[in-house]
Amino acid sequence: MNSRTSRVTLAVMLLSALVCLAPAVFGADKEIEQAQRLMTVAQKGPAALLEYTRETGESAPLIYSQWHVDRLATKNPKKAETEQARREFGRVVLQSLENMAPALRSSADAQTRQEAVATLLDLADWFGEQPGYGNARLFSRLQDLATVPLAYLVADLSYPETNLVAMSARLVDFPEEVKRNARVLNTESPESIFDVPPAAKSSVGVWKVMEKAKIADSVVNPLERA
Repeated sequence: MNSRTSRVTLAVMLLSALVCLAPAVFGADKEIEQAQRLMTVAQKGPAALLEYTRETGESAPLIYSQWHVDRLATKNPKKAETEQARREFGRVVLQSLENMAPALRSSADAQTRQEAVATLLDLADWFGEQPGYGNARLFSRLQDLATVPLAYLVADLSYPETNLVAMSARLVDFPEEVKRNARVLNTESPESIFDVPPAAKSSVGVWKVMEKAKIADSVVNPLERA
């Protein structure tokens, strides 16, 4: 093989490598842009984020734990950059929830409280679509905060009981939450090490809402400890 042929062969090989690599790099950049776009919207509050997801139809990003991202960085730095951007989005969401938490205890009419419950539960369902560790933490925090305005509605004797039953049925009780979290941890672990409880899905009754609401404000930024 002469020198000219060798150069042509090398050029073809390099071009082929670039063609194969380009979609992966472009895809990663696109995912980072999505996380940054969601982060910008999330800074406006939970209601704005929920409205944006409904308008665009975007699915929730899968948010891994910091442990998972750190391990990934040694194997695939570009992928780790994408996952870190998603975690930053999760932190912004959690901060927006902490910012709105005091208002949930303020005086408000039943319609305002009902809308707050619906927003928090709908956003919880959106994050819960993905089996990420961060998704699970956000799901739990959103559901916990929803119990605060819901507890006020429970105490409002003029508020329709049928509405209370419907909203309370959307709250996930402890056994189902354990099952959800076990699945999440198994997803991130090298192998499945946590038993998934066989219990069927159970919902929180109206009588338990007040109990859950008591601890809703005791968990601050759980993703920071992830």
